[in-house]
This record gives sequence, structure tokens and C-alpha cells, in this order.
Amino acid sequence: AVVSTQSTGTLSVEQTLTCTISEVDLNGEVVVTWRETSDGTPLINDDNYGIEQGTVNANGIQDSVLTIKAAKMSTLSGPSFTYKCSARSGQYPTSAESTELDVVANVTTFDVEVTNSEVLSGTSAILYCVVTGLTKILESVSWEKPD
Repeated sequence: AVVSTQSTGTLSVEQTLTCTISEVDLNGEVVVTWRETSDGTPLINDDNYGIEQGTVNANGIQDSVLTIKAAKMSTLSGPSFTYKCSARSGQYPTSAESTELDVVANVTTFDVEVTNSEVLSGTSAILYCVVTGLTKILESVSWEKPD
């Protein structure tokens, strides 16, 4: 069985999508193909994507992970985007691919407001930011000083 895990992310950093294949022979392997569209050109490891085929675990499950790199993420738009994954036997290279499965990622948008304050040279200041529109807890916040 081939199933997908729905993902949520932003368009500003790389994101990962997972295609899970179960009931895999422990002595076998599955080759997963990722595509942008149905019957489109198979994706490869390049500047836009990273693909990990994964390995079969003791329960006969193999997770393949597609990493959509930041360069590609910046070209996407909309409330969600969909990629396709399919699987075929690695033991039998001439076997047919499974039906393509939609792997959907929802795009999270939010606003960041930084309170403006002036600070005299040589003194300390505390900076605050307020992030609104979140649908899950932030894992981290990074502060950067402009050049």
C-alpha cells in the first residue's frame, strides 16, 4: 500500500513531503518516483529537489522523502500544492509502477510585526516581535541584522 502524509509549511524555507509504502518484502526494496504532475518527468536530486528513497524497516514499511528546496519553494503559490509519488519493485525492475498518489502540502501564511524603538548608541535594548496567523507552534525564531 502506498500512502502520503499531508504536510504544512511556508514558502520561504525548504519543505519535506513523505510517501509511505507498506507491506514491502523485508528482503526487497521499492523505488519511488516523485513528479510535479501526473505522468510528468520524474524529479531528480538537483538545485530544486532532494530525494531520499528510504529503506525497508522491520515492519515492512519504507518512507521516501521529497525535499523541496527553498529555491523551488519561492516559485510556488496558492493555499496548497500537490506532488505525485508512485512505487515499483526494486527487485523486479520491469514491474509496473503503482497508481500515482497525491501528496499535498498546505501553505501556512502569517504576519510578523516588530515593535519599532530607538536606542542610543552604547545602550542595551530589548526587541520584541509578534507573529500572528499561526496554525501551529513556531519551532524557532531567527533574528538577522541587515547588512
